[in-house]
Amino acid sequence: MINFVTVKRMISVGSAPGEKFLARLFRGPMVSQNELCSFISESTTLSRGEVKLVVDQLQFYIRKFCSNSQAVKLDDLGIFAPRIQVKVVNTADEVTADTIRRKSVQFRPCVELQNYMNRAESQKKDLTIQGLQQ
Repeated sequence: MINFVTVKRMISVGSAPGEKFLARLFRGPMVSQNELCSFISESTTLSRGEVKLVVDQLQFYIRKFCSNSQAVKLDDLGIFAPRIQVKVVNTADEVTADTIRRKSVQFRPCVELQNYMNRAESQKKDLTIQGLQQ
């Protein structure tokens, strides 16, 4: 279930600027790696320690391959791919490692995961929080 709340925003661009309302994602509590390992352990024949070892190794190898300019594809999840943001220069000779401004990893969900998310039901949360509208 995708939870959302209604928020009020002042919009200054577009054909009808002014006070507008929109849905904003309401995230539940973060699931920690330890909690995730416990859930997986409870639903499989693996011990919590075995699950933790596999998750730790998965993280290690995703970091290793991405830092070696390789993407990692997890079939039912998506692709973790290295990404760089660069400074544009005038000549090929000016392109150096110093023109790389930022290195990061981009996650691109697979079609199945995206379709799963698109089919997820949405539910408006009834919250009374300053700045949020009901």
